Amino acid sequence: MQKIFSTIILNLIIIQFSIGQNKFLSGYLINSTNDTLNGSILFEDWTISPKSIIFKNEKNLEERYLAENLKSFTISELNLNYESQFSIVKYVSKEPISNYSKLFSEVDSSYFFFKTLLKSNYINLYSLSDSYEKDRYYIKKDGDFYELIKYSFYKYNINGKIFEYKNEDFKNQIKNLCGD
Repeated sequence: MQKIFSTIILNLIIIQFSIGQNKFLSGYLINSTNDTLNGSILFEDWTISPKSIIFKNEKNLEERYLAENLKSFTISELNLNYESQFSIVKYVSKEPISNYSKLFSEVDSSYFFFKTLLKSNYINLYSLSDSYEKDRYYIKKDGDFYELIKYSFYKYNINGKIFEYKNEDFKNQIKNLCGD
């Protein structure tokens, strides 16, 4: 009897936790014609940056919006802002490579909602959680939008030994951004 009671309580806690993670929160979106629509957004506590959201308008009607059809959305209750941008996300091979043509094992070319971390008149900083839940950082300056490059990979040398290589171009990118 004790075991059954414990199982029931545990299941109720799990159900409550899972329901609590996905709920509609007040906010607004800005569509491609710069109209602001007020309502609520289904907040799914995204571990991977979304390519679409579910929006409930003031009449309580739900609609799914793709990132390519919106400029941005804001969840007011959490003070979160996401902007839609097109990006080519390249995934570095997890296996050792023999030549650089195999460096990127997959590529995702799509519109994503990027979380706004910093917004100013000069420069904007965004983050994207990729399909492996790895955070990537992006800069938007003077209308240009690009990723801050930082990754490592393993490569065979001519003797067949495996070495780790790191690409930390973000250091030069930031230096160049701050140079003016």
